[in-house]
Amino acid sequence: SRLALRQCDVDMAERISQEQAAHYQQLEQSLQIILMQRQQLQMQLGEIEHALKELNATTGQPHRMVGGILVSVEKKTLTSDLESQKELLTARLKKMDEQEAAITSRAESLKKDILGSLKKEGER
Repeated sequence: SRLALRQCDVDMAERISQEQAAHYQQLEQSLQIILMQRQQLQMQLGEIEHALKELNATTGQPHRMVGGILVSVEKKTLTSDLESQKELLTARLKKMDEQEAAITSRAESLKKDILGSLKKEGER
C-alpha cells in the first residue's frame, strides 16, 4: 500500500514536471516572438527617424508615395505624420518591453519551481 502510494506520488510529480516544462517552453517561445517583433519595430522606428532627419535637412518640396506614384505633400503635414508614427512605435516598444519583463519574470519563477521539483525528486 505504501509502495503504491509512493508510485502515485512519483507519477503525479512527473506529470506536473512535464506540464511545467511545456509551459516554460511556451514562455520561451513567447519571448522569441516578442524579440522578433521588437526588432521589426526598432527598424521601422529607425527608418522614421532617418526620414525625419532628411525631411528637416531638405529645402525642397517633399513627396510621398501613394499607390505607386509620388505626390507632393506639405512638409509640415509629412513631418506631423512621421512624428505621429514615431510616437505610436515608441509606445508599442514600451509595451513590448513591459510584456517581455513580465514573461521573463514568469519564466524565471517557473524555472526555479522546475529545478526545485527535480532536486526534490533526486533526493528521494
